[in-house]
Amino acid sequence: MNNIAAVLLLNMDLEPAFIGFANLINRSILMNFFALRLDKINQYYKLFQYFFSENLPKLCNHFREIDLTPKFYLMQWILSLFSNSLPLDISSRIWDVYLMDGDVFLFRAALGLLKYFESHLMTFNDFTEAAQFFNKLPDDIDCDRLFDLIKSISVSRSKFKKFCDKFIENS
Repeated sequence: MNNIAAVLLLNMDLEPAFIGFANLINRSILMNFFALRLDKINQYYKLFQYFFSENLPKLCNHFREIDLTPKFYLMQWILSLFSNSLPLDISSRIWDVYLMDGDVFLFRAALGLLKYFESHLMTFNDFTEAAQFFNKLPDDIDCDRLFDLIKSISVSRSKFKKFCDKFIENS
């Protein structure tokens, strides 16, 4: 939460930053993660896993082999809107698109980030190596390449909404 507040305060005065923060945390996915509604968070993980296996099947299978589940990286990315893991200029671009496209973009951005590092992630032989990598991502990320990869990710807004309506919002 503090990273989101910090980014807002870097870009606006106190009162608009507070209003912006309140509006952000009232978005469905953020509210569920901030409130630690584990039943709903687990449903988001299942949904992410579905799109992960559709978009990056080899990496998804590799993560299964080393027992690396989305809870080890996705929560941190969502709770900070990527500002804790990525350079400010890149996380700011992610915020811009997220504010326009909604919650589904967080999944597309996460999958794009995994795709960006796919060849490197495939070299990890165990959970510990991968978990350490996610604790501190490299700073030398090519923003244009990352956003090209994010654009290439196929996450259907209608499937995302349908799943959220059925399994997350009504549980």
